[in-house]
Amino acid sequence: MKNIRLLLILTGFITTITTQITSAQESKSKKENKKDEVQIRMEAVQEQCKDIPFEKRIRVRVSRFNATAGNSPRELGENMSTMLSNALSQVNCFQVLEEIRKLDDVTKETDLANSEYADAASGTEKGKLLQAQIVVTGEVTEYNDATSTSGTLGISASTSKAKIGFILKILSPKTGAILKSTSFNVEAKKGSGSSFRFVGIKMSGKTSSNPAVAAALEKGIIQAVEYLAQEKDHIPLPSAEELSSNLTTVVISNCSFSQKSNTLELLKNTAGVKSAEVVKYENNIATYNIRHNGSTDDLATVLDKKYNGRFEITDLKSGKITMKLK
Repeated sequence: MKNIRLLLILTGFITTITTQITSAQESKSKKENKKDEVQIRMEAVQEQCKDIPFEKRIRVRVSRFNATAGNSPRELGENMSTMLSNALSQVNCFQVLEEIRKLDDVTKETDLANSEYADAASGTEKGKLLQAQIVVTGEVTEYNDATSTSGTLGISASTSKAKIGFILKILSPKTGAILKSTSFNVEAKKGSGSSFRFVGIKMSGKTSSNPAVAAALEKGIIQAVEYLAQEKDHIPLPSAEELSSNLTTVVISNCSFSQKSNTLELLKNTAGVKSAEVVKYENNIATYNIRHNGSTDDLATVLDKKYNGRFEITDLKSGKITMKLK
């Protein structure tokens, strides 16, 4: 009887070990298939944009994601922006510019190149950094991760789960206006011993402690890349003039109908002004949109100096000048 019990225990133990080995093999196979799927999806995006010359690709800068979900790790937003920048740089649709917070090394190199210590002929020039045509950012609105443990005959195994929801936003770099926005909700499940590394970027901090979080992020980043590639031809991009100039609204009171047109011509002929148009006129108040070089303060200084006898500046703030005709 004892021998039978021992045999049953050994049989059960062997069955458990065999099951776990089979499960591990299946997990490895699924993992390899998943990597293949990731590669296939990335290659599909690359193929979609393969004929776009580098200089014709949309210039994009990825900004840090805001993690507003109460239980999300502090470093999650930074990890997501780095991962998305890296993934976008591996497809052929975009010129990916460095994040603003990481530009110190580039600007320091430019400062050195323009100093007395560097060969002027071999250095980089100030004013040559490319400007983004769009800025991509996001907001993590949902974050859940959990780990469960089960075991048989003293052998335990853990499984982790994660769910992440985030909003992806495409912004105008000049106005901050939201050009497009969409949301993603991704889930993932990982067994113990699994690892994750997305296109060369390792997760840092708490986000690396749960492999399911990394797997969910992988799904979300790939979906974001696919979405951006799909929408690239439908994004209203700023013109070269808009990128190289600033927009200021000029409001002029005590302005008659005939003076409205005369004032428009004066504004168009002001130094540094690239374009001017009337956007509103009522109750003897004319409103103009002026695209110009330099800041609003610079424009106000030029207007005050050139037309001091005609106008009086009554209020000045960034992006808006209020004046009245004398």
